[in-house]
Amino acid sequence: MVETSQYSLKYQQLLRDLKSTVESLLVTQVANVWSIYGGLNRLHNTVEKIFVHGCKSSQEESGFFTFIQGLEWLQPETAKSYFSIDCEYRPHIPAHLKDNKPSIWLYRSLENHSLSQKLSWLLSDKNHLCSCYQSYAFLCQEKYAEAILICLRAVERNQASLMSEINPCLFLLKTNAKEFHKLHRRCSSFPDSHLKKIYEEQTCKRSDFTRIQQPARRTAQEDQYSREIETMAKYALTADGYFENKGNN
Repeated sequence: MVETSQYSLKYQQLLRDLKSTVESLLVTQVANVWSIYGGLNRLHNTVEKIFVHGCKSSQEESGFFTFIQGLEWLQPETAKSYFSIDCEYRPHIPAHLKDNKPSIWLYRSLENHSLSQKLSWLLSDKNHLCSCYQSYAFLCQEKYAEAILICLRAVERNQASLMSEINPCLFLLKTNAKEFHKLHRRCSSFPDSHLKKIYEEQTCKRSDFTRIQQPARRTAQEDQYSREIETMAKYALTADGYFENKGNN
């Protein structure tokens, strides 16, 4: 689904809020992230904003509820959970959520560390996703949807290092993202350029060797090393040519 620049700032804001909330929970390195006062409530509020963004229903809660109801047929039988039970209110849940079934479901799914798996199942059915959300919705943008899954897994596993898997370009405007890719590509091409230089030197030496018909023969080990360098360098030449063509287009 196509991400339009009109909504880019909103996507970035929602993701940035989620990322900062998750990082604030994980930075303390406690065994149970929910032992942090207000942590679960803050994360619930942040994630709920993502779930209601772009709902097709005029009543956002209704659209959100229709979406999560898809679990009744999307969940594998071996991992079946009782959707109706997950929507039941419990005394420890904030009182203002008492009559809001989808919010209760979201709260309890976060609490028992099962939301990332449930959301993965829901996102796997594109037809169901499109029936519940507008095309501009946060969850309909694959890269941003992947980012929320990373955040949820980081909390569920209490593993802050997972946050580094989020694509940094998601926080940049489209123009800046192109510049980022351009710079990153140039940096990563350095080893290939180095191999290309080695290949050219090897080729030059071989030409000199043929021209003067040097009688000395290389050892088998030297031959093997030369072949390996040549293979790697040819790959580098091909890769450099590819990126140059891409840059000219």
